[in-house]
Amino acid sequence: MLGYLDQQKDEKAITAFQESAKSNPIPARPPYKEVEDTGLLKNTKTGEYIDPKTGFKVDPDTMLATDPQGRLIDTRLGWYYDPDTGYYTDPASGVTVDPDKLEVVEGK
Repeated sequence: MLGYLDQQKDEKAITAFQESAKSNPIPARPPYKEVEDTGLLKNTKTGEYIDPKTGFKVDPDTMLATDPQGRLIDTRLGWYYDPDTGYYTDPASGVTVDPDKLEVVEGK
């Protein structure tokens, strides 16, 4: 039974990953202007790019933001990103996914 519950958790994480990849950012409001090709907001006064989901500053080249704990977040998904492995971790469940194989990574 425990294996079945683990499998369900893994499947939910994969589905959540795919749904996050399709989500849209919230609309822009002054002094922010939406950058259409990235979905980021650009502060017209400072020139900084902002993730409209979190308010974190974003590197527009990588689309990665750093949260207050120092973790990288892929702003398109809202998931933590590990640059060493290329894996993503769902902040809600803690499940880590290999995005190339769409498989849950155990022990990460």
